Amino acid sequence: MQNSTFITFLGLFGGMTKAISSGFVLCSISLPHVFEISVYAAISALVGYMVKLGIDVIRQRFFKSLKRNKR
Repeated sequence: MQNSTFITFLGLFGGMTKAISSGFVLCSISLPHVFEISVYAAISALVGYMVKLGIDVIRQRFFKSLKRNKR
């Protein structure tokens, strides 16, 4: 559960950073801007999720090797 919350926060942070850096303010909301930010947030969340999966695989392999060495 904590990993999902962390990944969601990172996606939100990435999207907000993109919005702020591109000068996205409430007075300039338009459909292309909303679409651009939505796509960026989705890509950011996907990359974060892939990193999480990679870390999970590495962790599982590490613990399996530790168990094998204890026997």
